[in-house]
This record gives sequence, structure tokens and C-alpha cells, in this order.
Amino acid sequence: MIMRKLAFIFSIFISLGLYSQNFDSIMSKRIELNCTDVTQNSSFLFSHYMENNKIDSAKLIFDYWKGKCGLTEPTFRANVLLNLVQGNSIEPIIDSFTIGIILKYRDRRNASKALMYSHYDYNQSYYGFLPFFSRFDQLTTQIASDKIHSYSKESIEYLLCEYYADLNDSILYKLQDKNYLNTSLSKEYYNLIEEIKPKSTFNMNFSFGAWIPTGSMKKFGTKPIFSFEMGADVKKMSYNINISIRGNKSDVYYMAKREDTGLIDSTNSFLGGYMGFEVGRMILQTKKSDFRVQLGVGFDGFDVFEDKDKRDNVSDGTSIFTYNFNLGINYRYYIGDIYYIGAIAKYNIVDYRLGNIVNFSSNPFSLQLTLGFSAINIYSKSLLNRLNYKGKRR
Repeated sequence: MIMRKLAFIFSIFISLGLYSQNFDSIMSKRIELNCTDVTQNSSFLFSHYMENNKIDSAKLIFDYWKGKCGLTEPTFRANVLLNLVQGNSIEPIIDSFTIGIILKYRDRRNASKALMYSHYDYNQSYYGFLPFFSRFDQLTTQIASDKIHSYSKESIEYLLCEYYADLNDSILYKLQDKNYLNTSLSKEYYNLIEEIKPKSTFNMNFSFGAWIPTGSMKKFGTKPIFSFEMGADVKKMSYNINISIRGNKSDVYYMAKREDTGLIDSTNSFLGGYMGFEVGRMILQTKKSDFRVQLGVGFDGFDVFEDKDKRDNVSDGTSIFTYNFNLGINYRYYIGDIYYIGAIAKYNIVDYRLGNIVNFSSNPFSLQLTLGFSAINIYSKSLLNRLNYKGKRR
């Protein structure tokens, strides 16, 4: 009986000891600092030391801040301010993330001016965990305003001072000017533009114009031609399928052989067309237009006798089919980002004598006006607009 009581008491002491040990471990558990606390405290201390010209202390705070939270819009800005105060070049800290950080600051400034506090609440990570109208924001404006006159207007430092001092919001426009093209910031800007530009766009157009025969077929007369083209533009190349209809009647009657009977008869039927594959290459481009040379290959032909020409048991319709190799030049003028008007001139190489139905041929020209649609990616378009890009979008 006594042994059972002692065992029970011993078990109680053991359980209390284990419970106490677990409780101590819970009480001693440390809470990890998050970037919200680190950023708000670091930005405050950084501002304090910078305002009191304690640059070394500010640098230590910056290193700790960036080490804890990484590259954010506020830590990049702190690095810029340190370099401006010390008279150092900004070029070494520019990288592929810089343009995105500049955009974040623009969004921050616009949202704060519009008093959109809830925008920060729902996007704290995007804004680097730094609330609007912070002491650090005031420091940014102050240092940028003080240091702007220390740099030439063609320097990146001047542009950033102008931007952070809220003197000009056109930094992305200015990066496209020839004065800044050799700077690292402008190069990163254009690298980003090239990544965003669509690699291919869907193309479709309708065209109409004149089909102009040459040589022995010149007497047939110029004929209307209507075409539909569809394909893709890939960088400077274009790949399209073209379907064209032309004709109806020749200006003169001509002699041809009926395919089934071999009889020679006269006709003026000339309803024809072309279907082929064409490849183009852009050779000149401006912001709103481009010139392309193109080569095509396909099938060409026309009706010689129609069904309604049958009489006295003579065979029904006869048609001519032949190859068509063509080369030409294509001009487009873009109306906005999607639609374009233009013109196409082609020289066609054909041989209608194949099949021995007629004994004439021609290498005709075609001249056409076009109305087209080139579907640039909507997402790419919105990003280019956000970057204030004013150059060629293809």
C-alpha cells in the first residue's frame, strides 16, 4: 500500500517537472522580427542619423535593413540617398530591378497624394512596408532638393534628384532621350522594353486593287483583284497565307482548247485567283510605319470555259492551273496600335501555257491598297504604356 502511494506521488512530481519544462520553453520562445517592424524602425533611425550628418551610423542601419528585408523600394532609395550625400556615382547600384523600383515609387507618390491610405494597407509588401508620409519620405525630398544642383542635367544623379524631389515625373520619358542613351539606367530601361515587346502578333488584312498583265496578255486588260491575307508577324519577319480573286471577263476573246474533247474554241472567260504562302522581311521602320520586302509561292489559274458554255455535247468547264512565284514590297501605316492601312506591289512569275490549253502567258503586276489588323498583345501594350514608352512597339 505504501509503495503504491509513493509511486503515485513520484509520478505527480515527474509530470509537474515536464509541464514546467514545456511552459518555460514556451515563455522563452522569441518572436521573429518581420519587415514591417524592421522597416519602420530602420527608416526612422536612418532618417535621424542622416539628418544629423552621422553617415557611418546611417550606413550601418542601411546594411542591417537591407540584410533583413532585401532589395525593396525604400532600401534602394536609402542607398541612393547615401550615395548622393557622399557624392558617389549612382551607376554601380543600377540593375535590372531599378526600373521596377522607380515605378513603385511613382505609384507610392500618386497614391499618397490621392490620400489612398487603404491602398497601402492592402499592398504593404509592394510598398516595402513603409507607410505613406513617413519621416523617410520627407528626408528623400529634402536630400534630393539639396543635391540636385551638384550634378549636370545629363547625369542619372540629376534625373533621380529631380524625380525624388518631386520636381518632374517624366524620368521614364527622359531615359528615351539621346542624352541618356549611354547611361546604365537607360540601358536597363530598353532591356526591359525589349522583354515586354510582343515577340509575335496576329496579322489579318483585306486588300483590293488592279491586276495588270504584260506581254501577249496585255490585251486582256487590267482586272480588279481582291485579296484576304492572314498570318503572323514575328519580330522583323512576317508569314502569311494569301487568297486572291480576280477577273471575271477578258477584254478580248481568245482561243483555247477544251480539256476533255481537245476542240479549239473561243472564249472571254477569265475568272481566276491565287493562293499562296508569303514571307516578308522588314527593311525600314518608323514609329508609325514600316516597309517590307516579301517573297511568295503558290498556285495561280483561271477558268477558260464555264459550264454555261456547253453546247452540242461539248465538254463542260476547263480551267488552267500553274505556279506563281512573286516578289514585292509592302508598306504599312499604323493607326493606333492595332489597325493599319497600306499598299502592296507585286511582280508575279507564272506560265499559263502549262497543260497546253492556251499558247500565251504573262508575268503580271498587281497593285493593291490594304486595310489590316495587327493584334498586339493587350498585356504587353498596357506595360509599355505604364513605362511611358514612346518608341516603336513592334
